[in-house]
Amino acid sequence: MQSEDLKRVIRRSYIVTLACAGVIWMVWDGSHALGMLFGGLWSSVNIRAIQGLIEEICQARRIWVVALFAQIKLPVLYGMGALILLAAPLSIGAGIVGFHVPFVLIVAESILLGYRGTQTADVL
Repeated sequence: MQSEDLKRVIRRSYIVTLACAGVIWMVWDGSHALGMLFGGLWSSVNIRAIQGLIEEICQARRIWVVALFAQIKLPVLYGMGALILLAAPLSIGAGIVGFHVPFVLIVAESILLGYRGTQTADVL
């Protein structure tokens, strides 16, 4: 999976997370919807920060961008995540489910890309 493919999947995971949280809000309650929203968005931002950090270390090597992604990843994401988990009335179970949304989409996209690649190779 290329970098642009991963960025596209992360954008989709934002949309899927928001849609699922909206449905849960209407069908169930706000606590579970908030947990789903928090887990999905936190995981998507975390994956994006890791991607940016690895790309900068391996390609551009701009130290200020590496420092920015490292600050987003460690103190901001984990610090704010801990504060939100302690302060907000959200469902931890729904947060765990939301946390897995980007990973499920990454696996599905990888399978689709692999399937398309084998289809193209068979034609050639």
